Formats: sequence, C-alpha cells, structure tokens
Amino acid sequence: MRNRVFGCHRSCTRKPQLSKHKMPPKKPPSAKLSKAEKEKLQKEEEERKLKEEEEAKKKAEEEERERLEKERIEREERERLEREEHERHDMEIADLNAVLDNVDSAINNQEEQRRASAK
Repeated sequence: MRNRVFGCHRSCTRKPQLSKHKMPPKKPPSAKLSKAEKEKLQKEEEERKLKEEEEAKKKAEEEERERLEKERIEREERERLEREEHERHDMEIADLNAVLDNVDSAINNQEEQRRASAK
C-alpha cells in the first residue's frame, strides 16, 4: 500500500500547515451575516438607541424636576423670612404704639391731677 500524498511531493506523508498568507482572507463579520441576522442586529441597535434616548430624556426630566423643586423651596424660604420680618416689624410697631399710649395716659393723668390740685 502506497503512502497517501499530503504534502509537497509524492513521498511526503506530513499534512502541510497552511501559513497565514495561504489562508483565504477572512470576511468581515457583517459579510458573514445573513439578511435576517443583519435585520436583527439593526433592530437591536435601534432599540438600544431608543432606550438611550429614553434614559437621557428621563434624566433631563428628573434634573428639571429637581431644579424646580429647589427653586420652590428657595422661594418658600424667602417668603417665610419676609413674612417673619413683617411680623417682627408689626410687633415693634405695636410695642411703640403701646409705649405712646402709656405716655399719653401718663400725661393725661398728670393734667387731671394738676386740675384736681388747682381746684
């Protein structure tokens, strides 16, 4: 029985090793894909983009809500401080009016005492 010829000459029994330059060029992944696989990948890419856009929109809405909430809290705090200041001024005015009333009544009492002592 003769040796099978695998290699470079008739008596060679060793299977030849293909070097890289002898190997057929690899096709890019997109060329290997079938039409259905391409459509599936395209659909997945579109879904991923839509999901990213949705997340970006949600993030922007959340930031807007936080900003509005912060502005509302600041406005309420400012209004509360103004209201407290007005109340404090009203109390000071009421105290001053009470002092003036006391002074007026003291003056009236002194005048009545003078009239009574003059009679």
